[in-house]
Amino acid sequence: MSLVEIMIVIAIMGAIGALVATNILPMFEKSKVENTKNQMKNIEQALQLYYTDNSSYPTTEQGLEALVTKPTAGTEPENYNPSGYMKKIPKDQWGKTFIYESDGTKYSIMSYGKDRKEGGDGYAEDIVIESE
Repeated sequence: MSLVEIMIVIAIMGAIGALVATNILPMFEKSKVENTKNQMKNIEQALQLYYTDNSSYPTTEQGLEALVTKPTAGTEPENYNPSGYMKKIPKDQWGKTFIYESDGTKYSIMSYGKDRKEGGDGYAEDIVIESE
């Protein structure tokens, strides 16, 4: 092979690499957002089960850990499922814990997204689920 042929092959490989990177990386970020939303929906389902048994949601003070182990802070739930409502609380797709706020009657679950800080646009936008 001559030097020209090698350079042509390298240029073709670079073009293919650039094409793949521009099409695949955004899909990867989109999948992280979708997976985080799915995790939040799973937490929301566990919160609904908790509410069905105890007539209230865990408070902010009790946190999402109340879905794994019976809370001892605040008002203790009377009909807590001995098995809990989740095996463990997942983290979002960027490795951060979900932000949970509740007064016992309504709740909010939030992930700060890709940038891991409040606010943001696109894939860095905050993801929020609130009770009705």
